[in-house]
Formats: sequence, structure tokens, C-alpha cells
Amino acid sequence: SGDSAGAPPLQELLQVREQQALAGVSVGFYTGAACKLAVIPTVASAAFGAAPTEVGQLFSGLAFAGILGTLAGGRLADAVGPRSVLAGCGALCAAAYGGAAFAVQL
Repeated sequence: SGDSAGAPPLQELLQVREQQALAGVSVGFYTGAACKLAVIPTVASAAFGAAPTEVGQLFSGLAFAGILGTLAGGRLADAVGPRSVLAGCGALCAAAYGGAAFAVQL
């Protein structure tokens, strides 16, 4: 069909263990991103009294950090392997979310 004549079908790709892991990580990432978009403005406004400008600055900072992290993570994955990087980043994210639960100031 079109340009993807030589590409394997989705069912065939999902038989590969690495592709399954990548699909799972992608689902987790986009689910987390959707939750952040819905929850962060509400929490920042209600719990911390953040103005809309401050919430915008928070999202801008998160986006910038995401860009830098993606670039660094890609290079690191090329250097040491994707499993180590994924495990380290997962642990770092878990620690960050745990720390955010104890935040008392924006």
C-alpha cells in the first residue's frame, strides 16, 4: 500500500521483543504526557496559587528539558545501549515523580 510496500506489517513487528518494549514505552510516555497536560495546570493553580503565566513558564521549562533529555538520551543510548539508558531514565523519572509528591513550593 503506497510507499510502505517493503515494510513489514504491524503484527509482524510486534512479534519482536524490542518492538514490544518500544510500543509499551510509547504508550506509557503518551499516557503520562496526557495526564501532565490535564493535571499540572490544575495542581499548580489550586495548590500553589500559580498564575497562568507561571503555568506557561512551567510547561515551557518542561518542554525545553524534554528536548535536551531526548538529545542526550539518544547519544547515550548509542554509546552504552538502549536498555541501560531506558532503565536509568525510568528510575530517574520515578524519583522525580516521587519528589514532586512532596513539593511544597512551585
